Amino acid sequence: MPARIAELDAVLHSAPFGKSIADIMAQSRASVASNPEVAGSLGVARDVLLRTVEDLSLVCTWLKLKVPKVSDGGNFGVAVVLEVVKTIEQKLDGLNKALDDLPSYFSERAGAVDKVVARTSTDIKESKSKSTTTGGKDGDENKGSQSQSEEKSTKKNEALPDQLEHVVALDAKFFTIFKRDVELCLSAYLTCFDILEKNFTLLNAPRGDKGDSSHLSMF
Repeated sequence: MPARIAELDAVLHSAPFGKSIADIMAQSRASVASNPEVAGSLGVARDVLLRTVEDLSLVCTWLKLKVPKVSDGGNFGVAVVLEVVKTIEQKLDGLNKALDDLPSYFSERAGAVDKVVARTSTDIKESKSKSTTTGGKDGDENKGSQSQSEEKSTKKNEALPDQLEHVVALDAKFFTIFKRDVELCLSAYLTCFDILEKNFTLLNAPRGDKGDSSHLSMF
């Protein structure tokens, strides 16, 4: 976990999260159709979230396997293990929700950009006809024809200044959210590491070294 914590701290201080909101907004105004900086921050946040969920789920599984069978008395250690599991699972719920919310960036931005940029549409028209003549001098005769036409048109929207600023504001908003997602992962690692470090002896052997406990070691 200390290694993961160091990695996430480095992520938050390097591209794309090392950039300021002013830089992100400037990029949006320069290229309204797409903002690679924000799209890149989404990709980084997704990868970090997935890895954090995987790591914390592994810790939860280990803790659950350390829970001994129920017996009379001496269940304080078991209660501590279950409370730690509950704490980590609450962190996992928040991380999974953040993962589910990631695609909303594209749907919201697409709706805003549609009102700003010019769009080209292509209409393809195709027609076919066929006729058959029988009993003629040269026997039966089939006739057919096919035609296709293609028309392209460009729709230029007269964007209002506020519509453009709406796109810019969306990019700034989601860039902040994605950075916050990585910070959420960092916080989850820190919380998990702290609680494991402070209670490791009890978590590893809920009823003591000689008590009834799973004999799995932390890895």
